[in-house]
Order: sequence, then C-alpha cells, then structure tokens
Amino acid sequence: DPQLLTDYVIIASQTVIWIASLAAVLALVSVFTELLKLVNRVCGLPLCVWPDEMRWWARLLVVMDKLSYFVWCWVAFLWIGFNYYSVFAKRTYHFSSVGMFGFMLAVQILSWGMVIASSMRYTLSTSMEANEVATLTVDNIWRSTQLFYITAPLMVYSMIKGMQDFASYYFYGQDISYMESDSRAQISITLVKYWTLLLELGAVGAWVYYAAGRAHANDPAGAVASCIIVTIIALDLLHPCAYLWVGQRKMTPARAKSLSWYEALTTPGWWGHFLHSIILNSATSGALKWLGASWMVVMPLLTLWEPYVGVGQAFMMVATVSNR
Repeated sequence: DPQLLTDYVIIASQTVIWIASLAAVLALVSVFTELLKLVNRVCGLPLCVWPDEMRWWARLLVVMDKLSYFVWCWVAFLWIGFNYYSVFAKRTYHFSSVGMFGFMLAVQILSWGMVIASSMRYTLSTSMEANEVATLTVDNIWRSTQLFYITAPLMVYSMIKGMQDFASYYFYGQDISYMESDSRAQISITLVKYWTLLLELGAVGAWVYYAAGRAHANDPAGAVASCIIVTIIALDLLHPCAYLWVGQRKMTPARAKSLSWYEALTTPGWWGHFLHSIILNSATSGALKWLGASWMVVMPLLTLWEPYVGVGQAFMMVATVSNR
C-alpha cells in the first residue's frame, strides 16, 4: 500500500529528526558547559552561578521538576480519562502488533536499565557519603504507582486551598501562618476514600459495559485493552481503598462467627469484616504488590495480541517517570 509506506516513512523521519535534535541540544549544552569551565579556570572569573559540569544541569532539572510538580497534576486525570474514553468511544488510530511489540520491548529494556543502573550506583560507601539511599524493590514500584493515582485529587485540593490562603492574605491581610490541620486532613482523607472507590467501581462498570456488547459495537479491538488497563489501575488501588473504608474493624471475629448466614448478609458490619479479611492480609497484599512488576514483563508479549495495550503503557511510563 503506497499510503501505508508513506506513513511509515514520515513516522521514521520524524523519529530520526527528534532523536537528532535531542543529541544536538545535548551537544550544545555540553560545549557551553565546557567553555564556562575553561573561562572560570583560565580567567578566574566568578562564573560559578552557572553549571560548569553536566551533572549540575541534571541536578537543576531534578530540582525544577520537584518545584513544578504541581503543574502536572492533570496528567493522572488525563491518563485515567483517556482509558475510560477508549472503553466507551471508538479509536481513530491503529498500530501494527509486531511494531508495537518491538517498541515496547525497547522501552522496557531502556526503562528498567535506567532504574537498575541508578539503584546499583548507590553502594554503601556512596550512600554514607552523600546521605542518599536508593534501593530497587517491588514495594518501591508498587508504592510509587499508588502515589501517582492517590495524590492526583490531593494536589488539586492543595492548589485550591493555597490560592484561597493567598487571596485571604493579599486582599484581607489575614494571618495564614497557622495550619488548619484537622479540617483539611479530614477533607483530604475523604477525597482519597471516594476517589479510590470511584476507580474501583469504574473498572467494574467498564467490564459490565464490555460484557454487554456495547464496547464491541464501538471498537472491538481497542476496548478490551482499555478494560485491562483500568483493571490494573483498580487493583493497584484496591489495598489503600479497602484500608480507608474497612481498615478499622467494627465487628470482632467472634461476633462475625456467631451470626447466621441471613444475619451476616443483612449486617453492614459483617461486610466490612469480610472485606477486611479477604483484602487486608499478607497473601492478597503480596499478590497485588507483584502485579505491577508482572505486568511490566507480560505487557510487551500482550502487545502481540493487542497492540493498543502498548499505546496505553507507553503513555503511562511517560506520565509516571518522575515517580520512579
């Protein structure tokens, strides 16, 4: 197909231009940094306000990312909304399964290579000298993924309250040096409770919509990929959601065993005890903890069957790169 060949040529040329542009910018920054170092050493000019080594540029980028982290609070909502939109709407793009498999395999190798290399750099001696500790465990990956989703509404809430406090200080001269810890902490907990519950129910609703056949009519090839991704999101947040809702048991095990089956089914406290028992235990937590790491391994192979999975996962890796 001449049109398909033209599209592939355009994609390949744009990719090459993008990589070449990155290399050119990196080379210019490196030359500029070396010139500053030379001027500083030869002429003795006080130019230390500018980075004279490439590692200082990296540290500045890290600091800038941390200071501007709130600007990207919408990314989590975009990522979640994108997948739910893909369940209920028809996709207008298409990818080859073999091409997407090769792309995701390369992305996984590069991503995990950087994570493992960063973890191996921090030996015991360097961690003691720089007061830095970096370890690569399954818990780190699991918690960072949960952090990406849970903090999304909290960041929006923090921005709103921050603007309110600034307006109170600027227009009315109100003292904002104290913290309204009790009320805002309770609101934050409530936001996370209902946000995680919404994602859990949303995953169930997506599969019900898919099983009803409505998703097949819109886009049979892409709907199942989005259903899988929203399910992975829901399973990542299942543990904190259950902890916030049924973490504090209101019924003792002895009381639960004394109830008849009818009394148990009609007692809200028994349902809380039941959910606490099947979710908040070491076996379920261990299975959910390994789910994310296993998904990273299985996902490139899954793109051979469903290339749309690779599209979503590539976006996910870009969106959560700062959490790794």
